[in-house]
Amino acid sequence: MNVQSDLDLIDLGINDRSLEALLENQIDAALLPPEKAFVAEARGFQTIADSLQLDFHWVPLATTRRFLSEHREQVAKICTIYRESIRLFKTQPKETIAEITRRLPALAEKPQVIEKCYKLFADLFEPSLTASLASITAILKEVALQDSRANEIDPLSLIETVE
Repeated sequence: MNVQSDLDLIDLGINDRSLEALLENQIDAALLPPEKAFVAEARGFQTIADSLQLDFHWVPLATTRRFLSEHREQVAKICTIYRESIRLFKTQPKETIAEITRRLPALAEKPQVIEKCYKLFADLFEPSLTASLASITAILKEVALQDSRANEIDPLSLIETVE
């Protein structure tokens, strides 16, 4: 398949409507986050590639070194809250599933999707909040396509642990 001639890429905006567009037969395929992929799968769509197998993962927390140095205490509090949230997420599955159901009413009718989402994220959430070196390396490779200076950046230099 040739991306240039065989595909038409469509930007569906910041509030991605990819799942809805699939359901309405407006598009033939979409890159979906896990929760929407599970809904699509439950509705009979076939997964042709798992985005979690890509070397590109979302980074839940990031900041500039300047902001970090000027607001170290605030950043530490945010990290503590994030870490505690992950601990609760992993150790209180019933409560977490109930909260996911409450916050994502569109998934409430698909409890198997909610449980699948829970299991996936409970396994994948990194409690230390340390960025994956593979993720940062992949991001730098992507940035280097537009700015070759990114090839000169050591991925380890972008990680700072806040205690």
